[in-house]
Amino acid sequence: MDMLTVLLILVLINGFFISTESFSAGIPSAKLLKTNAVLICPGSRSVRLKATQNDEVNNITKQLPVNPASNDKTLLTPQAKLRKRWITGLSLGAIGTLWICSGNGPFTFGFLLTSLIAQNEYYTMVKATGVIPAYKTGIITSLICYITAAMFPIYHEMVMPLSATILMIWLLIFKKKSALISEISTSLLGMFFLGYIPSFWVRLHGLSYLNSLQKINAIAPKAFGPISFGPCVTWWTWTSIVFADVGAYFIGKNFGKHKLATISSAAGSASPNKTVEGALAGFISCTSFTLLGAYIMEWPRWMFTGSIYGLMISFLALVGDLSVSMMKRDAKIKDSGNLLPGHGGLLDRIDSYLFTAPAAYFFCRYVLQPFMKAT
Repeated sequence: MDMLTVLLILVLINGFFISTESFSAGIPSAKLLKTNAVLICPGSRSVRLKATQNDEVNNITKQLPVNPASNDKTLLTPQAKLRKRWITGLSLGAIGTLWICSGNGPFTFGFLLTSLIAQNEYYTMVKATGVIPAYKTGIITSLICYITAAMFPIYHEMVMPLSATILMIWLLIFKKKSALISEISTSLLGMFFLGYIPSFWVRLHGLSYLNSLQKINAIAPKAFGPISFGPCVTWWTWTSIVFADVGAYFIGKNFGKHKLATISSAAGSASPNKTVEGALAGFISCTSFTLLGAYIMEWPRWMFTGSIYGLMISFLALVGDLSVSMMKRDAKIKDSGNLLPGHGGLLDRIDSYLFTAPAAYFFCRYVLQPFMKAT
């Protein structure tokens, strides 16, 4: 089995499952485009104008003719939408697999670039709600997080508290008037949510203490050299998250009867289409794949560690998905951007990979390693 064959298999696995995921944010209507004075719903004959005067809101409905040419995106057939998702999904699978198989330097740079784009989408979303965050501080924090995670990991966990302190000093000294709580909180969230916690993927990718991947190295091409633990567990974790999304989508769509709102009204309002059955299917799908990975990667007590890891990853992936859905609902948008055809923005694509990053790193660093020493 040569290197090209192995890469092709990994790409097809990623691409197939990514392309069949549900990328709905839970808002069944067409995408809402929000401007200062007008809320437009594409494909609709009405435009509702919102005007505020003396704290009184008057809603005026104006009839407009429909322009069919402007609705091409909303009139795509299911086959066309699926084809677009397939193309984007296969591309993402190929890029992701090659990216993970690259060295720690290219991996760090790629994830930094991804994080900065997603962070810009987040700040744009925040501004749509009328809040102006300190986005420059957030971008600088992201740069520092990824550099320290890759080059000075011992200092990585100091970045966020120091950056938060610097942010407050900047707001007190250089801002002309007192900052609002909403400005402070959204600035801190941008630094933490899209700078600090996803940078733990870099630390996970750099782990190399587990070098006994005999089953994997036996089938891997010699051109790869010995495959280390970090890239291997990163790929397996990312693919497990994709399995969770796919399982949740198909089971929820075909067999889901109980909305997520039955157990959590906030989660249900953030993503009305999600179901309890879909969530459980996501947990099972993810855990099944992590169990397989734990066995192949020869984790100690693989049935126990693989199960715990899968349940943890699938639950936190759902939390990340719902968290971004809440933000988009508040900003009255369906997608965070339009960078990925058929998938929305980068933030839509990586929301399930945010809270999972530190959990995956700390599990492998502080749970697997002691088990390794014990065995």
